[in-house]
Amino acid sequence: MFGRRPDGKRIKEKSATARMIPLFMRKRTEATNYFLFNMPCAKFDEFIALRDKTDGISYTYRDLAVATLVRIFAKYPKFNRFLYKDKLYQRNHIDFAMMIHKSLRHGEEEVGIKVRFSGKETLPEIKEKLDSAIKKAITTEDDFGKFMNKMPQFVLRFLTRMLRLFDRWGWLSDKFLFENSPMHSSIFFADLKSIHVNYVFHHLYTFGNCGFFATMGKEQVKPVVDDKTGEIRAEKILELGISMDERFVDGLYYRHMIKGARRIIENLEILETPLEA
Repeated sequence: MFGRRPDGKRIKEKSATARMIPLFMRKRTEATNYFLFNMPCAKFDEFIALRDKTDGISYTYRDLAVATLVRIFAKYPKFNRFLYKDKLYQRNHIDFAMMIHKSLRHGEEEVGIKVRFSGKETLPEIKEKLDSAIKKAITTEDDFGKFMNKMPQFVLRFLTRMLRLFDRWGWLSDKFLFENSPMHSSIFFADLKSIHVNYVFHHLYTFGNCGFFATMGKEQVKPVVDDKTGEIRAEKILELGISMDERFVDGLYYRHMIKGARRIIENLEILETPLEA
């Protein structure tokens, strides 16, 4: 009962350093690394145009970015971990969270979506799940949000404290966490490109257990130096601002992840085949 989590399983670290780091860095706000990940758009544009012509599927930059993140979390599972009471847990699923606007009208409220992945999904399957969740969020009334909005502030304050207490002791069900809390997720993603603004380095929340936040900004044309010739050329770049809890991933693991992501971007067809066990 105590110490158990509905969303993950306990992992015993063999390294004394890894066990001690959470004791020194108690909060995500003091254990966050920020990383700007540049993705050349040429490969994306080529792939999107080809699939639109041959298969009639209209992929977006968001589809490709989300599919890449899901594949990376499946291939490098240490990123899909979280800390609970200074102990390390491996998440049971890849839970993807995102806030969206039902329209771009001024003052339109945000609604949250969450999609659960196993990591074995292909690009078409990821797109289908993501599009379905977005459509449902746009067309469905947010009854939970309306209910909470009717509560007086002192009641909301009490409920929030109780939620923190229940989360601390692992008393919240997996169903409740998945359906209602974007802070309990593997990846929190913001598509800032859709509102035509640049990426930001978003903060990590102290509530919940999400240790990875990625924001996708509007693509920009930037000068790029050719590694082989040294020549400078203009190239369209898509930028991801990534904020990451460093307490369960070391620098070498970061390096392997970045190299893996580069390989996927260079050969996006990888995403169309299931991940090998």
